[in-house]
Amino acid sequence: MLDTLRDLLAQDYKHKHVDDARCITCGRSDLPVALHVIEFYQPESAQLPPLFVPMSASRGTLRGSIPVCSACCPPCGTCLLPVVTPWIRRVVAALVAQHSGVGVSVGNGYCRHVHVMADLRSLFRPVRLASRPLGGSGKPPGPSAAVSTKWRARPFHHNKSRDDEAQWFANAPGWNLIDSRLIAVLIDRLHGNPMFEVFVHASQDCDVVSKYVDLNALFDRGVGEVAALPRVAAILGASGAEHCVKFSELLKSKSTSEKVLGRFYENALNACQASVHVEPNYVLSYVHLAVLRSMVNQGADALAFCSKGLEAVARLRRAPFHRSELPAIKNAGQDLDEIERRLMSIKASLRP
Repeated sequence: MLDTLRDLLAQDYKHKHVDDARCITCGRSDLPVALHVIEFYQPESAQLPPLFVPMSASRGTLRGSIPVCSACCPPCGTCLLPVVTPWIRRVVAALVAQHSGVGVSVGNGYCRHVHVMADLRSLFRPVRLASRPLGGSGKPPGPSAAVSTKWRARPFHHNKSRDDEAQWFANAPGWNLIDSRLIAVLIDRLHGNPMFEVFVHASQDCDVVSKYVDLNALFDRGVGEVAALPRVAAILGASGAEHCVKFSELLKSKSTSEKVLGRFYENALNACQASVHVEPNYVLSYVHLAVLRSMVNQGADALAFCSKGLEAVARLRRAPFHRSELPAIKNAGQDLDEIERRLMSIKASLRP
C-alpha cells in the first residue's frame, strides 16, 4: 500500500502538460511543467500573482504551485523527477523579492539524486522571470520624448551627443520598447566609451534586446537605478558564454568553416567584453573571456582577464552584501568562491 502511494505521489511530482500553465521563468506554455518544485501561499483575499496556480484554500490561506517547465528545470535521467539546482533556489529568492506578502519556497516534488554538473552549470545561469514580460504594467512603455517622426535610421556610431543616443534608442526597432529610464542609465554608464557601440551590436547579434524589455519592471519597483545594469550585464554575459561554448564545440569538430567559427568567436568576445563595461563587477564574463582567449592561443590576454577577474572578486568581497535589500545582491558572495577557483585554475594552466 505504501509503495503504491509513493508511486502515485512520484507520478504527481513529474512534469506534465497543464492547460493554461506557463513556466514562471521562460513563459512557455507548450512544454510539460512541474507543479511541486516551487510552491506558494498567501492570504486568500490577496490578488493572485500572474502565472501562479492555486491548488487549495483553508482558514483564509490560499496555497498553490508556480509552474516550471521541463526545459528550465529538466527531469532526472534516473527517476524522471525534476532536478532542483542552486538556480531554482535563486528563482525562489527572486520571486520572494518580487511579491511581498507572498510566501514562496521549494516544494517536495524534486529528485534526491546528486547532480554535480547540473549544480555547477546552474551557478552561472542568470535568473529571469516571465511574470511581467513587458514591464510592470504589462504594456510596452509609451514613446519617449526623444521620438521623432522625422527621424532617419543611422548607424549607432553617428551619434555624437547623449541626446543623439537617446533619440536613436527611442526610434530603433526593438530598442524603442525599452523603458527610457533604463536607456538613461545605459547612456550615463557608456556615453563616450568606444564599447557602447560594441554593446549595441553584441546585444543585437546575440538577440537579447527583447530580454532587456523585461527589466522595465525594476524601475516600476523603484530599484532600477541600482539593479538594472547588473541584470543587463548578466543577460549579455550569459549569451556570450553560450557563444563561447558553441565556439569551443565547433573548434573541436575541425569541420566548421572559418566564417562560422569567426561569427561565434566574435559574438562571444564582444558580448563578454561589453558586459564588463556595463557592470565591471560582473565577474563571470572574465572567466569566459580568459577561456575564449586561451582557446585561440592568446595566453597573455587570457592571463590579463584572469587578473582583472580576480581583482573584481577581491573588490566584491569587500562589498557589504548583507546590507542590501535585494536578494540577488545580498547573496552575491555565495558564488565568488567558485568563480575565484575557476580563474585561479585557468591562470595556473597558462603559466609556463
